[in-house]
Amino acid sequence: MTLNPSRNDPPSLPRIVAAATLAALAFAAPAAAETELSASRIVLSATGSSVNNDEAQFKQRNRIDDDAIGGVEDLYLEWLVGDNGTLRLNGRAIAGNNDYLLDLKYDHTDAGFVSAGYREFRNWYDGSGGFFPPGNTFISYFDEDLALDRGAAWFEAGLRRPGIPELTLRYDRLTRDGMKSSSLWADTNLTGTSGTRNIVPTFLDVDEERDIVKLSGSHTLGNTELGLGLRYESSDLNNSRNARRRPNEIGPDRFLTHRDMVSTDLYHGYVSSSSSFNEQKAILSTAYSYTKVKNDLAGTRIYGNSFNAGFDPLFANRQILDEGFIDLVGATELKRQVGSVNLMLQVTDSLKAIAAVRVEGEDTWAASDFSKTTVGFPPTLTTAQEELAVSSKSDTSILAQRLEFRYTGIDNWVWFLRGEFEQTDGDLSETETETATSTVDIDRTSDRDTRDQRYTLGSVWYPHRRVNVAARYRYGERETDYDHPIDSTANNSSDRFPAFLRDLDRRTHSGDVRVAWTARDDLRMTIRYDRVRTEVLNRSDLLQRVESAEIDSNLIGLNATWNPLTNAYVQADVAYAESQTDTPADTLTGSATGLVTDFNNDYWNATLVSGIALNEDTEVQARYFLYKADNYTDNSAFSQPYGSDSEEHGVSLGLNRRLGEHNRVRFNYAYITNDEVLAGGRDDYEASIVTLSLETQF
Repeated sequence: MTLNPSRNDPPSLPRIVAAATLAALAFAAPAAAETELSASRIVLSATGSSVNNDEAQFKQRNRIDDDAIGGVEDLYLEWLVGDNGTLRLNGRAIAGNNDYLLDLKYDHTDAGFVSAGYREFRNWYDGSGGFFPPGNTFISYFDEDLALDRGAAWFEAGLRRPGIPELTLRYDRLTRDGMKSSSLWADTNLTGTSGTRNIVPTFLDVDEERDIVKLSGSHTLGNTELGLGLRYESSDLNNSRNARRRPNEIGPDRFLTHRDMVSTDLYHGYVSSSSSFNEQKAILSTAYSYTKVKNDLAGTRIYGNSFNAGFDPLFANRQILDEGFIDLVGATELKRQVGSVNLMLQVTDSLKAIAAVRVEGEDTWAASDFSKTTVGFPPTLTTAQEELAVSSKSDTSILAQRLEFRYTGIDNWVWFLRGEFEQTDGDLSETETETATSTVDIDRTSDRDTRDQRYTLGSVWYPHRRVNVAARYRYGERETDYDHPIDSTANNSSDRFPAFLRDLDRRTHSGDVRVAWTARDDLRMTIRYDRVRTEVLNRSDLLQRVESAEIDSNLIGLNATWNPLTNAYVQADVAYAESQTDTPADTLTGSATGLVTDFNNDYWNATLVSGIALNEDTEVQARYFLYKADNYTDNSAFSQPYGSDSEEHGVSLGLNRRLGEHNRVRFNYAYITNDEVLAGGRDDYEASIVTLSLETQF
């Protein structure tokens, strides 16, 4: 079953136009009599790869096709037009990698600028699912070499004349088209005697278009800078999540397509001002913005004998509790207003203070009608349809303040202290009604009150001209209280979420230290250490307050550059990250034994680069990199094992040689290996990559 059409697609019209325009301008522009070519550069390159084992994983991690690719890697042309004009062209066209760029810009020193362009590039995805060790189970039923193409076309014009407001008009058209992997895997029972596990791969089918128009302006009146901006955005999304449940099993095998269709109109505007007083010793800034977003919704969730199947209540492989919906029609609307005032005061020569206040209000509503489909119990497996209408409305207000001091009155020291505070008050009402009987199934009102405070204390110390030390400590506390004055669902029943939550608190301590040291004129080093510790506490209705998670993270980094010779250098970067999430759920017993484990996320990143200039025309560079993670927990006796056990190595050797005054040739060879235990070796690969490029200036 082939699902990925990207590999052998014929070139699209924008790609052909971009490539043809690049070629025509590269050769025709210099001959234009009214212009003078002042700068030029073109880089032609070709890359070939040889990959063993998982080609899709190679492409996802390295962002290049595994076939031969090549073309114009970089093109830059600049012309002087008359006495005050400059025309610049940037381009790129790599055939086989779906990588294209055409960017034209004309600047006039007394009038402004005009620019237009097109950019397209591809992201690859490995669509493989999970691996279950006991039964050596790995399910693959479609071409997992997936790709998503992103495109962007734009036009921009700016008015820049002395004495009048600066105006900028820009239009963008953005697209996403293709398929990508999804981490929401489907279920299988082909695991020996281990029962059902969610390891079946799923994929997203993406088709999105966005059009954006922006108008902005600024002007200076005396000591005040004024700003104005307007934005309109229209988008159309037609995306689907596709899952095959229980593939290759007689009876339960069926295809699920969940399709979301959304059309959006966004309106946004802002005004701003910034005024300075007393020779820049006081600066007052204000801003206000208004945003309105309207969405029209449609969609379906259908089980069938293939993806994108029509709804069939008598579908042969239907199973108990297969739930979906059809005929969804709905709309949402959001309105947000934000106002802010900022004041900066130079209190003394060594003390600066900043105070800021932000007020934000947001109102949302949503409503939709749909037909819910549910498959009943055997033996009849009757599919029932229920017409439902749902709606929600929320109001949120936020008041935020910030106060900051910066002090430089002590020799070789800089101190700063910052406090940030935020209060949020919100309410949410939700209803679900059976259309045929007007019976209200859900009637719920929830109130939310959040208090957020963060404090930062830091300093930079210069004990020696070759050494500086920077340190920060941060403390943050966020407390949220929930109340549910109306709730039609009892919290001691099976239908109690989300009104079951009463309190959710988070406390975070974090700090970092950085030391930069020039040990010798030819040796420079930077060492950094970061620590973050977060506690999450919650209280649910009818239960005691508990610590639901404790997250502890550490990061150590080292960067060193050594120039042992005037024509040689060595640079090293090493980073080690260690993070652990501890949850009391790992102590549960009975049927919950082993279902939840503590989560570790430890990994190494290291890079070593060395280069030497053999002579005035020749340079050689060698590079090595390492990525290693060892956090895999084989919990397959109780649930699907997760975590990462991955090791990636890469070495490369490059040669850069100048050929005459205007030409340069580059050659690079790279060898990469990747080993991953989580996928049972199916994501492993080894690859050789050869790149040859020629740069010329004319």
